[in-house]
Amino acid sequence: MPKLFHRMIQVCLVVMLVSALFSPAAVKAQTTGLKYTVLEGDTIDSIATAFHTTAYHIRRINYIPDLDYIYPGQSLLIPGFDDVEGEIVRVNQPFGKSLLAFLSSQHQPLSLLLRLNF
Repeated sequence: MPKLFHRMIQVCLVVMLVSALFSPAAVKAQTTGLKYTVLEGDTIDSIATAFHTTAYHIRRINYIPDLDYIYPGQSLLIPGFDDVEGEIVRVNQPFGKSLLAFLSSQHQPLSLLLRLNF
């Protein structure tokens, strides 16, 4: 009986050690970055397409359980823009004004415009 008891304790210890070694690491949630305010007619799919990401990633980062559960005025974090702070605003360019001229008036680098232009 004592041999069986010691063997069971050894097995339990091995199982606990193995499970501790292979347990997933904690993941830090994204709390800062690029924010987008949902407009009338927006869907998660249309927002995902505009920002070159997926609806799944937008839902996951913003804890949205249902695809249809967004509303105008809601602020969403956009995945993939961890290095950009602030809120994006859509701007319609007047006819004849170049994007480069607009960008220089905003004092932003060209690389950022190329990532955000949609």
